[in-house]
Amino acid sequence: MVTAVDRIAIAKSPSKIVSENLRAYLLKAMLLKYCTLFDCPPQIIYQLISAVAQNDPIPASCLPPDTKIALSKYKEGRYAKRVRSLMEYLENARDLVDIGCGNNRFGKAVIDANPLCRVIGTDVDSDTSFPLQKEPQLLFRFQSDPTKIELRSKSADLTTLFFVLHHIEYYRQNAILKEAYRILRPAGTLILFEDSYYKDTFNISQNSGLLSDFYDLSLKDRFTAYAVAEVLNKRALDGTRMHLVRIYPRPFEVWINMIKKCGFTVNQASINLPDEEKCITPIAIAIAKK
Repeated sequence: MVTAVDRIAIAKSPSKIVSENLRAYLLKAMLLKYCTLFDCPPQIIYQLISAVAQNDPIPASCLPPDTKIALSKYKEGRYAKRVRSLMEYLENARDLVDIGCGNNRFGKAVIDANPLCRVIGTDVDSDTSFPLQKEPQLLFRFQSDPTKIELRSKSADLTTLFFVLHHIEYYRQNAILKEAYRILRPAGTLILFEDSYYKDTFNISQNSGLLSDFYDLSLKDRFTAYAVAEVLNKRALDGTRMHLVRIYPRPFEVWINMIKKCGFTVNQASINLPDEEKCITPIAIAIAKK
């Protein structure tokens, strides 16, 4: 059994424990996603997985130009897909705070769909959102401290956390959830997307072959898959040179309990692997009310 201490150790040095089973799963997932969606040559996928598994830097020119173009278009479109999937919560929103917004592309998709909504993106990286600051309804607030959001209490009716918490050290994660609660108005909504490496008792909304394959991996391999996916799924295929990064995921049941302890009422909790995105690892989704 993997203990909490083991999990932290795995997150710190994932490249040392990439098993053959995990390598086979990553290969299957990446071939399905990138060869199908972006016409990426299979040999490129083999090279990427080998480099990441050995913690080698990714060559900046590893992708063919056509694949890069297809990948860029896909990334632009996925935010619009996310907005459509959450429209029942977004259509009446007037003040949304996207915590850990990155380059604010989700916020841009929100105001495109709901021009009456004002979106404030927050992030610890002050440079990520600069290209998207031409929209008057799309704002950015720099966070010098990831656990502090410099916005008034009860100033938002919707807050979002998309794959943010697992980038934050365990001891800081609860503080971020408390800040999300603080800035929400009464009856406001929190939308949380997180990776889910543990086979929780929550509803598995899709029993696809890839999802089943993921849960057939050992717990160590499932955990390690997230550290590898951070590179393969988000940065390596942009041609960025980087090594494996530390991540701090938790079982989805733990995320839910943390949300509840902050005062939220959880209305929806599910785990899925959206076919349209061909994700490498399952996604846990929680919808909660203040």
